[in-house]
Amino acid sequence: MHAGPQVLVVDDDPAFRETVAQQLQHHGFVVTTADGAADALDHLDAVDCVVSDHEMPETTGVDLLETVRDRRPDLPFILFTGADDPAVVDDAFDADVTAFVRKHPSPETYTLLARQVERAVEESTGPATISSTGEYRRFLDAIGDPAYMADADGNITVFNERAAEVTGYDPEDVLGEHVSMLLDHSDIERGEAVIRELLEGDGDRTATYDITVERRDGDCIDLENHVALLTEADTDTFHGTIGVLRRRDDETNSRLKQLHEATRELVSAGDRDEIARLTLQAATDVLGQPLASVRFAEEGELVPSYVTDEAEEVLPTRPTYPVGETPAGEAFAAGESRIESDLRSLADGYDRGESASAGYFPLGDHGLLIIAATEPDAFDEADIQLATVLAANAEAALDRAAKEERLRQERDDLEALFENIPDPTIEAHMRGGKPIVERANPAFEEVFGYASDEIVGENIDEYIVPPDLEDDPTEYNERIQEGESFHGEVRRQTDDGLRDFILHVVPHDIGEEVTRGYAIYTDITEQKQRERELARQNERLDQFASVVSHDLRNPLSVARGRLELAEMTREDEHFEAIESAHDRMEELIDGLLALARQGELSDDPIPIDLENAAESAWETVDTEDLDLAFDDPTVVAADPERLRQLLENLFRNTVEHGSTSPRSQAREDTVEHAEGATTVTVGGLPNGFYVADDGPGIPESEREAVLESGYSTDGGTGFGLAIVDTIAEAHDWDVTVTESADGGARFEFTETTTLHE
Repeated sequence: MHAGPQVLVVDDDPAFRETVAQQLQHHGFVVTTADGAADALDHLDAVDCVVSDHEMPETTGVDLLETVRDRRPDLPFILFTGADDPAVVDDAFDADVTAFVRKHPSPETYTLLARQVERAVEESTGPATISSTGEYRRFLDAIGDPAYMADADGNITVFNERAAEVTGYDPEDVLGEHVSMLLDHSDIERGEAVIRELLEGDGDRTATYDITVERRDGDCIDLENHVALLTEADTDTFHGTIGVLRRRDDETNSRLKQLHEATRELVSAGDRDEIARLTLQAATDVLGQPLASVRFAEEGELVPSYVTDEAEEVLPTRPTYPVGETPAGEAFAAGESRIESDLRSLADGYDRGESASAGYFPLGDHGLLIIAATEPDAFDEADIQLATVLAANAEAALDRAAKEERLRQERDDLEALFENIPDPTIEAHMRGGKPIVERANPAFEEVFGYASDEIVGENIDEYIVPPDLEDDPTEYNERIQEGESFHGEVRRQTDDGLRDFILHVVPHDIGEEVTRGYAIYTDITEQKQRERELARQNERLDQFASVVSHDLRNPLSVARGRLELAEMTREDEHFEAIESAHDRMEELIDGLLALARQGELSDDPIPIDLENAAESAWETVDTEDLDLAFDDPTVVAADPERLRQLLENLFRNTVEHGSTSPRSQAREDTVEHAEGATTVTVGGLPNGFYVADDGPGIPESEREAVLESGYSTDGGTGFGLAIVDTIAEAHDWDVTVTESADGGARFEFTETTTLHE
């Protein structure tokens, strides 16, 4: 859908500002509002037209106009003001105003304003410089009040449409005639005296005085004449006067003032109940119409939600009106005000109680304001205009209240979601590229072990991002600062240690300096563990395939070849070779099965005394040439059976590869052991344990390879240390092969995760 012209409404009064904006929006314009000149200038580059009040706290509409002309000379600028000073019009002319509309709370005025805006935007080839009588005539037609121009001799040169309506004269009948056509001799003398005083004075060139205008039908109207001098800017030569005529109607002014105050209260009302109550109060106090009700639309009907006591007495049944039926329902469906001057003429089925006339004023999509009277034809034009404005203001207030209620509901829903979402969640703002916590939900407190009060105002990365972590948060913090979302895998320190998460960051309230957002942590630790286990299983499958395709094939080929030779020669040596090949295949198969079984824990890890576990494993291995020593053994969390098998394989590896060496002989002065024996030491580490010997050790170039399946330097199966590595991996232990203090082999087992302190 194509958006209408962009209009900037400038007014320091929030009630009128909101009303004007709503009325222009109803005419298809896209409206931006500003409460003063400074705010207006910030929006100037994005609008097609400016509609501004004149009297504002820090400046005037004319001053704003002059600033606008400096920045955007061709931008249409309409002065929409209730200022009484006619000099404002003259000043606006000098500042190249596009149009001037008199601010008046009536539908006709807002329609006129919308028409002027539309015309100004269509013809915005440059500012409307008021320099001719024809241009003055068009300008005064837009004012909304009766207005005229007269030359220096008192002959009327411009007589606007509103002046013609008030006096009953056609403009053609008045133009060129002397003002005495409308005024008596005393009023003419008073006007001449006012003009002389203005010409002789050095100050203001405007004045207000009372006159009586004789209408064409002979009736007289008491008016105020707000007059300003028209002079040559350079020579100060007097050319005539311009006057704006206003009725001297104290009651109307009082009602307008009351309506203005009522509008202020409506704008500040908190909910629709209060708005309905204030609307009925204004109908009674301002309009003098106590028979009033507000009906809200509910499921296709207009329900009498709020009714004055007086209306309750007149229509005690409080009927509901179907939308589209009865005068009330039809007015609401059409979205237009409707006046029924005589309800008695309607069909008998219409429940009107004692009311004889009524006005129906839609409140947008919310409902209807109904004002009634017990006598027919009870509403004059002023009543209708004021009621229409009251309804428009109430509609604007209801729109705002509905919007605020939606925002409150959304905020409450979001708050409930934040508190009850099962995933750990924080709300934070980015400051200097760092996420500063504003609040944390209960799930976050439970998982990460920090109360919300502990971390509010703190950089969350300093609490939960482990040191030396691969996924440095700096990069995505910078992206979030720019308003980008983030979705990715991270590892964070929790109350139970390091865990894997999907971190989903959703920014909101994106600003140049501060960006707020939600960070949601979805725990995927078990999923990652399953992935790692699957990877280990796939690796073991590859190992099995390698052994089956290569290692088993060799002894099988030997057995097959020897069998053929035995069949031909019947010599015993071939049968012995076949038996040896079968033994080798059995050894390989046993190793494969052991490797497969060690990849999974048979029991959940429990605390195990390392010294006791080592002594148990020592008894199952032929350790005739080994000595066992301990170095501050610790307690480890492990599957008892798998830990025993790990230690057995390490001890067996020492038996097979850690034979007596010069190094072991040299240790006789420090460690008591059997002559020629190798010592195996089992000791504790801050986060694990180690097994070391004083044998020949493992060359540095081979330390990674020794843990691989099938690696052997003496024709063995190569499964022993591979089984050790598989058991360690099943426990989430890291294995490091290094050199012991005595130059032998040292195997260190440390926890992959660090417990949260």
